[in-house]
Amino acid sequence: MTGPARIRLSRRKGWRMPAMTCKVDRSSPLGNPFVVGWDGTAAECVDQYKWVLGGHVVLTCKATIEAQMGARRNVVASLPGLRGLNLACWCRLCDAHKAGKPFDVDCSDCAPCHADVLGRTANRPLCEPVGGSNA
Repeated sequence: MTGPARIRLSRRKGWRMPAMTCKVDRSSPLGNPFVVGWDGTAAECVDQYKWVLGGHVVLTCKATIEAQMGARRNVVASLPGLRGLNLACWCRLCDAHKAGKPFDVDCSDCAPCHADVLGRTANRPLCEPVGGSNA
């Protein structure tokens, strides 16, 4: 595995979170405020999370508007520091990605996870200055 990836948290004896990894589960300020089974399926909760990061609120769920806007504020403030880091959550990874799923890989066998949204957003290409060195 090269580059940052989504890591699955574990309670297995001897398991340690890899270096350069940030925990983004619900116990952290970067957790998804939408709850699977309560606010929708896993895929729907990830889609709702994308909406919130885009500055919208979802009115058809149990997550309060305050929780949604708080999640957005936490992500906006933390995003620059997440660049280049692995992100760890409890969502299931398939056998092919059990060591970590790179953010640029789409895998229908891995469970949908908001950590993928965070990882893609934090690691998106940066703009180059216009005009080069002659400007």
